[in-house]
Amino acid sequence: MAVRALSGACADNVADRVAAQLSAALRPLSAAFAPATSDYVLTETELAGDASASRVASGPTKIARAAKRGSKPVTLHAVRVSSAQVLALASRRAVPDAAPVRANADHPAGLLLHGVSGLGIGMQDGDVLTEAAGQRASSVAAVVGVVLAARARHSSEISGRFFRAGVPYLLTVEQPYPPGS
Repeated sequence: MAVRALSGACADNVADRVAAQLSAALRPLSAAFAPATSDYVLTETELAGDASASRVASGPTKIARAAKRGSKPVTLHAVRVSSAQVLALASRRAVPDAAPVRANADHPAGLLLHGVSGLGIGMQDGDVLTEAAGQRASSVAAVVGVVLAARARHSSEISGRFFRAGVPYLLTVEQPYPPGS
């Protein structure tokens, strides 16, 4: 149990240092890119049920309204990263890369992800992160900031949205914390 507590504390410490360095290094770039539009981003209330499985959209989004007009329901896809996976990635010091991209026909503006395919979490290089913890993914610094804020509140999960080949996905990342923190 002590090893688990130390590994959790170590992961938190590493994550805090990496986030602080990334945030400081990328702060000047964050203002240079326009934030994502939320027209194609689904809200939490529009995603009924368990985030770990695909669901049918409901609620007043463009995607859901289109599904109501047509006869085919829209299937939502999801990726869930367990707290054990987060700890394993932190212990390996796995840090993927991201570059801001503009909106196009396949996705809103966001961060084009690189180095995520090999992490074993269900994401692929080329996925575009558009939202993290309810905020637009306009820059790496912005994402790091909302993740740090969620961790400071001891959020048990941090959710986000990403697009793969024009298909929206829900991302849920469980957050590990040392016991008693």
